[in-house]
Amino acid sequence: MTLKPEKGSVVPTVALGPFFSRRSPVLLAALTTGALLLASSGDVAAKNPTPQQIKAAAEEFDRGVKAAQASNFDEAASRFEAADREAPSPEALRAAIRARRDAKQGARAATLASSALLRYPSNNDLASFARGVLDQFSPGLHRVNITCKPECLLVVDNKLIPGDAASETALFLEPGKHTVSAGWDDKNQSREVTATAGGNSALAFAPPKDDKKTPPPPSASAASSAPAPEPADSAEGTEAIPPAPKKGLSPAFTYIGIGLTVALGGASIWSGLDAQSNPGPDRVKERCVGLGESCPEYKDGLARQQRTNILLAATGGTAVVTGLVAALLTNWGGSPSSSTAQRAPRLLPGLSFEQGGATLQATGRF
Repeated sequence: MTLKPEKGSVVPTVALGPFFSRRSPVLLAALTTGALLLASSGDVAAKNPTPQQIKAAAEEFDRGVKAAQASNFDEAASRFEAADREAPSPEALRAAIRARRDAKQGARAATLASSALLRYPSNNDLASFARGVLDQFSPGLHRVNITCKPECLLVVDNKLIPGDAASETALFLEPGKHTVSAGWDDKNQSREVTATAGGNSALAFAPPKDDKKTPPPPSASAASSAPAPEPADSAEGTEAIPPAPKKGLSPAFTYIGIGLTVALGGASIWSGLDAQSNPGPDRVKERCVGLGESCPEYKDGLARQQRTNILLAATGGTAVVTGLVAALLTNWGGSPSSSTAQRAPRLLPGLSFEQGGATLQATGRF
């Protein structure tokens, strides 16, 4: 099985064999936990999805994969969009674009591709894929550049455009008449658009102003006739309100991070020693004379060296994140709240369906 990770991913892909049969569970847990805690360093600011949202995203993604395998691309796209809405990630967004493209829904695919370029500009693989989709469909579509102040959600012909509220969005519409609506909480504003193939237009939205007038202040006579407020109860005889419990992660998360860092460090040392001795420089020189980089012993040694580099990077990343969690996010002074105590670390497997192969993912959550 060929497995290709996305570069710059918020939720990274981990290359695994079927049923995790050829990977160390300890190594998998360490890499996944470290990658998840470093997720906030992506192209867009992470919105810190809750454990329930991460679980829901994984379930929606799995349903999308099954629908795609059954060639039900419309349902697959809706599932992938729902997964991206629960816990945004380049993998879910790319899967949604691919499904809309395969479903021959060019306007929706182009709109998602434009969103991908805005949300993950430094993810070269995703950007290249998105530009290809735009080149394929945009000539026959009408582009509408939307600006919202403040940020708004968009609906086109009673269909919600995926993604969070944004101040700038590019929509692609099939030729014909459409209704574009912007929404802010309990307010909305709609505009009619006549789309043409290859056309381009712009719309600016702002929440409508309230027509309610501020009531006039009460007159002096009314104020004097109003009953005086009752005095507040004295402190005597009343129960003191207990202080709110301190917020923060349980120290157990820091201990887990320390354990994972130690495990990764040990794995890195073992891998480095293994790379030095198997096959070893002398054996490579002996067996690879005249063969160049095609020599099996050379390839074996290079693979072991790359494995060691990955382990070292994972060890350093996990150590840094563990220190940040301990210093900034851990509640060391009191017992965690019941909701925090229930947030036990867990791995959520997932599978992305792509052309030329599939990608099996392992996503950590807290």
